[in-house]
Order: sequence, then structure tokens, then C-alpha cells
Amino acid sequence: MSLTTILSEIWRFIKENIIKIIAGAVFVCVLTVLGSLFLPNLMDQTSEGEVDNEQLTQTTPDEDAKVSYEYLTNIYEQEPAEFEMFIQLEDGNIFGNSFIFDEYFTSPAVVEEIEHETGIEYSKTLAHEANLGLNKTSKYRGSIAGIRNTSSNVITIRVQVAESSKDNLILAEAFADQILNKEIPFVEGLSVTSISEPKIGEQLLENDLEMVSSLKSVGKFASAESKKRSILLYAIAGFIIGLFVITIILFIIQLFKNKINYAFQYSWDFRDNHFIFKAGKENEKLKKILSAPETTNQIIVHQKNDFVEQFIDAKQDIKDTETLSRFAKNKTAIDEIILLVESNFTDKKWYNEQYYLAEKYDSQLTIIQIIN
Repeated sequence: MSLTTILSEIWRFIKENIIKIIAGAVFVCVLTVLGSLFLPNLMDQTSEGEVDNEQLTQTTPDEDAKVSYEYLTNIYEQEPAEFEMFIQLEDGNIFGNSFIFDEYFTSPAVVEEIEHETGIEYSKTLAHEANLGLNKTSKYRGSIAGIRNTSSNVITIRVQVAESSKDNLILAEAFADQILNKEIPFVEGLSVTSISEPKIGEQLLENDLEMVSSLKSVGKFASAESKKRSILLYAIAGFIIGLFVITIILFIIQLFKNKINYAFQYSWDFRDNHFIFKAGKENEKLKKILSAPETTNQIIVHQKNDFVEQFIDAKQDIKDTETLSRFAKNKTAIDEIILLVESNFTDKKWYNEQYYLAEKYDSQLTIIQIIN
């Protein structure tokens, strides 16, 4: 086979199927983008903990979001301050609602009170968290968090909301004083036992760190911030992959079709004469090929077709047939066998049978494909 001919036919195949290929590529592109958006295992899941997707539900202008991201990155680089306590109800049962403490200390009225008392402004941090959608959920508590150890029922109040670790400690001490002095309404009547006083440093277990603020949690926004660029990259990659995959699929489907349309669908050899003509534009060339050389020992083999017959009639002394089998039985001497293949008309099975019989003859084999 001629590599040039095959490449030319593949290019013709692509041009004739370009709409299907592009439509399929667009479909793959859409699937890829949707997959990147709705399959967190592809984009957002990390090997060490994750932040609940509810944190990223709020959208913000790009510039504001960038400012918030940079601000929180600095806050979360500071060491947290923490203290531990154990709380019992009047009847001796365990008080296990740790989340109510961080909800209380992040409520606007209490924030204003604590800021006035300590001189440390931490409402700004809470505002930036809200700006990025880092909201409190059952799986994430943020920069001021109340976390209960499910084994010991010890509650840890963690503070990582100020611009320095020292300020985190001052805030933690203010929170502890209000709890231990029972200045908080829902603590009245409860038995509060201090397990450890406020101090700088991480005391939470590794599994609990998934629920609190960290560079990793704010890093989730970094992914969200670049989501537009990621979507564009996924779209481009999906489209390119789609072009390749759809082309291959259509190519394979074409190979299994019963009708011949392209030269890569049938067998031919380097020693064979092989020509491809476009009907209408190259009819005269086709007639010249069929009329030379002048010899009575030629035979044209083709499936009966009015379109082909007009070229056979151009040369009356050439024998034509739909099958070589009767010539094989008569052992007729043939100098040249011309196999005519018409795109989208000639059966592959018929061609393979005629090509097999033609190879049995010690004669020149000429294959002419007509693109009709």
C-alpha cells in the first residue's frame, strides 16, 4: 500500500466526517468540564482531610476574594491558642454541645463585646471567612472552634483568629474567663471543670484538625479562585481528547462497514496499479486509464452499475464481468485485470472475493477507485 494514498484517504475521511467529529469532541468537552465540577474526587479531594463543599457555596468578586484569601493566609499561619474543659449537666450527664461555644463567640454582639474588652479586632477575620464562603457546618468550625473529643468528652476551644499567636492567646483567655465565671447564659447551672488553661499550641487530635481553620482549608479557596482557568484547561483538554477519540471510533466503525468508501477498507499491494478518481471532475482521466493499453486480454471486474457502465461502453473490445469465477473455471488467459471500486456502492465481501481470484492469475492487477 502507498502511504501517501492512505494518508490522503484518511484526510478525506476526516473532512467528510468533520461535523460528527467536532460534535462528538464538544460532547466530550462538556462531559469533562461537568466531571471537573461535580466529581470532587477529581479536583478537590486531598489525601489529608478535606473541607465540606458547603464552605464554598458563596461567590464573591474576584478582587475581594483575593484580598480575603491573602488576609486569611496570614491569619492561619499563626499558631492557635487553646484551652480544654469538661462540662456536666445538673443531673450528672455529659454536656456535649461544643459547637454552641464557637457560635456564641462569633455572634456579632459578643464579638463587639470581646473586641472592646481585649482591644483585639477579630471581626475582620470572620468577615473574610464569610467572604470566601468558609461558613460553619457540621464538618467545619473555622477559626474559632469548639471541638469535643468523642472518647473523653473533653471540649477544646481553639482560637486562630488574630494577627499574632499572642493575640490569639489573649482572646482565648477572655473566652475561658467568661465560661469559667459562667457569664454565658447557657452555662449557668452547669458544672464546668478546667482541664487545661489557655496556651499557645495545637492540642487537637489529627482527625479533629480537619474541622478547624488551617492553610489547607483556605487553600481550598485557592482552587476555587483558579476554577475558571481550570475549567478552561479541562475544556481544551476534553475537546482535544474528544477529537482524537471520536475520530478513532468513527474510523473503526468505517472499517467494519459492508460498503467500501475509502482505500484503507480493502486490500491492495505495491505491485498493483492503484488509482483514485473523483467522479465528474476526473471522468476523462478515468476513460483514458480504461482505454490503454489496447489489448483484448483485459477484463474489467465491477459490480453492475449504470454509472460504471458508461465508462465500459467507451471501449467496446474490453470484456467486463461482475465476477472472475467463470474466467477462472475456463482458465482464460488474461493480461490485465481491472477491479473497479465505487465508493459507497461496492461491497467489501464482493471485492475480497474478486481480489483473491485475481491474485491467482499471472497478470497485472489494476485497482481503480471511483469517488462518486
